[in-house]
Amino acid sequence: MYFFQTSKKQITYKKPTYMAEFGIGDENNDKAGVSLHNGLWAPLFALGAGTSMSWWWDSWVDPNNLYPIFKPFSVFVSRLPLADYTWNVSDPTVSPAPPYNIRAWGMAGVGQGGQQLIVTWVQDDCFTWANQHSGVKCTSHSGLTLTTSCSGPSSGNYTGHWFNTHTGEDIGTTSVMCTGHLQDQIPTFSQDIAVYYTS
Repeated sequence: MYFFQTSKKQITYKKPTYMAEFGIGDENNDKAGVSLHNGLWAPLFALGAGTSMSWWWDSWVDPNNLYPIFKPFSVFVSRLPLADYTWNVSDPTVSPAPPYNIRAWGMAGVGQGGQQLIVTWVQDDCFTWANQHSGVKCTSHSGLTLTTSCSGPSSGNYTGHWFNTHTGEDIGTTSVMCTGHLQDQIPTFSQDIAVYYTS
């Protein structure tokens, strides 16, 4: 069931609903487009029908040449046969718990014959437009482990495909075992990183 919450009442549409136009109120405080970057990546892992879309093409995206931010996301999604899978939100975690907050969002898809596709986005909490505007510097992280559910075979090999969300380049692949969940070493990263696992 999909709904839109207004200040007065909840409207139930009973069909998939797409809502567009998002922003931070004063995009000129975000000349690097951090909010645009996060607004592209986050909706995928909430099983959104599409990305968040900015209204301010003429006064923000174009003057600051933010167009390159779209390409890495486009490259990543083009590798995911989204329509071939039934999707649910998953529950990835990052350990050990560092003194900073590293968040992970994920979704898991089941295809014909039980084939699995697990997709995860890991983000340093410092990587927000407000923090960047205030001069907060994101540090590099290493030695972290990603744990996420895998509902495929009770045991089986998965290949992780790690991806740089800023350059659109592959970082490398990993081989992990699914035993109801899988654990993988996160490559060294700053700001955020993405991965998809194939069974």
